[in-house]
This record gives sequence, structure tokens and C-alpha cells, in this order.
Amino acid sequence: MRLTGFFLAVLLFSGMTMITSCSKKSTETPVDQTPTISFATINGYLSHDVNYPVDSLFKVRILAASNISSKALLTKLTITTTFNNSSYTQDTTFSTALLNIDISARTFKLPGAEKWAYKVTDQKGQTKEISLTITGIVTMLHALKTAPLVQTGDQPVFTFSGNKD
Repeated sequence: MRLTGFFLAVLLFSGMTMITSCSKKSTETPVDQTPTISFATINGYLSHDVNYPVDSLFKVRILAASNISSKALLTKLTITTTFNNSSYTQDTTFSTALLNIDISARTFKLPGAEKWAYKVTDQKGQTKEISLTITGIVTMLHALKTAPLVQTGDQPVFTFSGNKD
């Protein structure tokens, strides 16, 4: 009887140890500490991927804000353009909770996809990035403006170089 009582006590003690050693899982979801950034969708401004004439001016409006939870001020905007496997970066520094900025730029003179990335950084080093792709296209107006004019008789002829596919 003593042996049975001893085993029962050991079993009970082991069970209690196991139950009390389990901790509750944290049901808290992590809070996003990154700043916010978006394109303004305004007539005349680009805000999504688009086909656009080569060598043309375009505008974007960037809206950014500090994270409400972290309260860290925005300190830097970095613009990176990637075209033909080459990247070009420009940045500007400041200290503000809200950013509302218009950016004017010119597309490359050659047709192809240009990726424009806009990244905002806050005091704590947290970042958020948005981007759009502008696919440069040659329009007839651009071709007429840039093609050399060759006179043959009385009729002007435009010459084009490159693939005729």
C-alpha cells in the first residue's frame, strides 16, 4: 500500500509540474512600427505602373507619415531609379511627422522599363518603400521631333535607326 501511495504521489507531482511549467502563449500580435507612405491619386500625377512617352516630364505626389505607435519622426526620403540594370539614387533629409511632397522628373530618352522606388526612413531606422514602373514608349510626336530630316527631291523623308521589327 505504501508503494502504491508513493507511485501515486510521484505521478501527481509529475503531472502538476508539467501543468505549471506550461506558459500561456502570447496572444499579442506585434505592432507595425514602420512609417506609412503612399502615392496620391490626383489627376496629372502618376500613382501606378504606366506606359509613358520617353524623355517626358512626369509628376508624383508622395504622402508619408510617422508611425503612430513609434512616434519616430521621418528623417529621409530616398528615390532610386533603375533602368537597363543601372541604378541612380538621390536622397534628402528632414525632420517631420508628415510629408506631402510633389516630385517632378523626366523619363529616360530610351524606351524600356524604369523602376522608380520611393523609400521613407524614420528616426529609429524603420523604413517603408513604394514603387512604380514607367515603361518608356516612343510616340510618333517624339519620333518626329528627334528624327533627322533628310531632303530628297521635294519630299521630306524622316530617317529612323534601330530595329524595324
